[in-house]
Amino acid sequence: MSTYDYLFRHERKQERNLTPESLLDHRGDQHAFARKYEKVARKAVAQGTTGIRDLAPQLLAFIAEPKNLKTAWNYLAMHGGPAPGVDRYRYCEYGDLEAWSLCRALGGAILSGTYRPNTERILHITKESGRGTRELRLPCIADRTVERATVQILQPLLDPHFRSYSFGYRPGRSVQQALATAESLAQRYDRWNWVSHDVKDAFTHVPLPRLMDILRMRFRDERLVKFLATCLTSMHPGLRQGGPLSPLLLNVYLDHFLDRVWRKRFPQIPLIRFADDILLLCADRAEAVDAEAALRKIVADAGMQLKATPQDAIRDLSGGQTTEWMGLHLYRAEGGLAMELTHAAWGRLRKGFRRAHEKDGSQLAAEHLVLGWLNAHGLCYRKCESGRDCLRIVRTAAKHGFEEILDRDELEQMWQLAYARWRRLRKRVRRQIRKDQSSVVSIG
Repeated sequence: MSTYDYLFRHERKQERNLTPESLLDHRGDQHAFARKYEKVARKAVAQGTTGIRDLAPQLLAFIAEPKNLKTAWNYLAMHGGPAPGVDRYRYCEYGDLEAWSLCRALGGAILSGTYRPNTERILHITKESGRGTRELRLPCIADRTVERATVQILQPLLDPHFRSYSFGYRPGRSVQQALATAESLAQRYDRWNWVSHDVKDAFTHVPLPRLMDILRMRFRDERLVKFLATCLTSMHPGLRQGGPLSPLLLNVYLDHFLDRVWRKRFPQIPLIRFADDILLLCADRAEAVDAEAALRKIVADAGMQLKATPQDAIRDLSGGQTTEWMGLHLYRAEGGLAMELTHAAWGRLRKGFRRAHEKDGSQLAAEHLVLGWLNAHGLCYRKCESGRDCLRIVRTAAKHGFEEILDRDELEQMWQLAYARWRRLRKRVRRQIRKDQSSVVSIG
């Protein structure tokens, strides 16, 4: 046996006997820390509420671990967007050693209780619909790193307890899964009277004291709750839209005050939620009217309000009406649900091209943008119109200075592949719903 074989087997044996305390023994790199923590978190979740509460006193040390903070730094440098906070520093301005030094300093401040976030940079950006603006509150990159490091530790413990029909901001879940679930449930139980709503300014209307009460109940660790309250300190109400921690905590709040309340009161009516976008599947218009009124009250009790009027929200897809949800026009067609691109979808593509010019290797960034856009909208592929839409993509790219983008035939082939993936996803979701006895019981 070689020395390397021995070391590898020794490491695997250590992982089999893993304890939470061993995560902080400084052995292994940041990837090993993440892998080991995943196992510790999975074990705690398997033990239920008791397991999570037993682990809670050590979570702050895991968040403050420099390896965890550096993993968060690397993730944000790759995926977090280049916009700086009030200090105007960007990730690319730090070398690797400087980043490690900052992570160690942040970890020490978290453990000593002296960590305080900087003020936020406020941006007002145009909404995807083109109507009005929304406020984006950007923390500085150090505070974003702390928030992301917190997500990496808390999400594996919180996410498994969210409702199965919640899809937004959750690992391994997507808009396509939400739509496939809505289609499968509507077909299986003949529920084509849909109520689609969007919570108005959901992030800023989360009452932080009520949110802290939920987290205190989940973890029973006052040091951790105090740290989370410090992370959310702001001159503005609610959660900051633009902070890495906000999506997870929005899910915590809505899971407690909306998803669970709805499931308890109306187990026969499926509620599908993607972040703050809500869809109710009802059997007829009378049920839809009552469900919409009940939803409006539950949301109001949570300190929030819905954007649309009841008349705009309630649509009978079986009667030929269309609805708009998740930025898509939806209507019932032979074989299930049909979908069309909206002006907002094309607006996102145009905005993506404008932003691509700000990135290194803008041509490659533009190609990745188009491929990602096609993959996200594979469910909208229709052969009779795809050629026209692909030509529109080419012309839109050229208008924004990307004339060497993939040609129309290549784009159509990519779109066909995305559509094939969508069809496979639909089949998997349908099989899962047939197997899910809890869905059968609750919907009846």
